[in-house]
Amino acid sequence: MCGSCHQQVFSRFSQSQHGTMRQAGNSAAPTCIDCHSAHGIQSHTSAQWQVDVIKECGNCHGGLLTTYRDTYHGQVTQLGFTRVATCNSCHGAHEVLPASNPRSMISPENRVSTCRSCHPGANANFAAYKPHGNAHDRQGEPILYYTRLFMVWLLIGVFSFFGLHTVLWLMRSLKEVRERRDGGR
Repeated sequence: MCGSCHQQVFSRFSQSQHGTMRQAGNSAAPTCIDCHSAHGIQSHTSAQWQVDVIKECGNCHGGLLTTYRDTYHGQVTQLGFTRVATCNSCHGAHEVLPASNPRSMISPENRVSTCRSCHPGANANFAAYKPHGNAHDRQGEPILYYTRLFMVWLLIGVFSFFGLHTVLWLMRSLKEVRERRDGGR
C-alpha cells in the first residue's frame, strides 16, 4: 500500500469509533494489528478477508457475532460463501461509527443506501430489518422470541407426528408382509 493510501486509511480509522476510543486512552480499543497481521495485510475488499474478519470482530463483539450467526448472512458465511453481507458490508472497514452518527453507514439517514449496495430494490421497510435481533431475548425482542419458540415447537410437533406415523405405517406394512408370507404356504 502506498504511503498516501496508508494515510487516507489511517485518517478514516482515526475518525472512527475505534480510533476515537483509542485516542481517548482506551487501551482495549483495537488498532491496526488487532485486525491485520503484520505480514499478511489483505485488502478489506477481498472475499476471503470479508469472511475472516467476522471472527476478528467477534473477538470483541461476541454478542453481536452470535446474533449475526443466527441470520441468513451469518449462516452462509459459516459455510464459506463470500458473496454475502459481513460486518464491514454494513458497518464499514476502517470508518466504523455508531448508528447515532449521521456519517455512519447504519445511521437512519444512510441505512437504505447501505442496504441497496447489495439489495438494489431495498426501501425503508426493507432497511428496518434488525440484523442483530436476539431471538433468545424474551424481554428485548418478544415477537422474535415467541416466533422462534413457535417455530421450534412446530418443528418438533411435525417431526413427532410424522415420526410416529412412519413407525406405525412400518409396523402395519411388516404385519401385512408377514400375513401374506404365512398365508401363502
